[in-house]
Amino acid sequence: MQGSKKDIVNAPNDKLFWVHEGPALKNLVDLRDLLRSLRDETFKFHVNELKNDFSNWISDVLKEADLAKKLKGIKSKRYTYKTVNDYLNSHFGM
Repeated sequence: MQGSKKDIVNAPNDKLFWVHEGPALKNLVDLRDLLRSLRDETFKFHVNELKNDFSNWISDVLKEADLAKKLKGIKSKRYTYKTVNDYLNSHFGM
């Protein structure tokens, strides 16, 4: 891995992100891959005007404050995917 890239962080087993009616996520790659096929209803369960579960998990568990802050105001699945994907590319080379 290049010097400026860092290792992907995996959530401990007791802090996995459990998607409503879906799988458990352990890291940002899992989230990015899930967002490609996640049903709109399920996305809206986790991200709406009242909350952003993905942002909270990324901040509290994965300790990626910059990404969490970017996601906090995003309410669309498309832009959430793009933001996570761009972050993975720029910070992890993935």
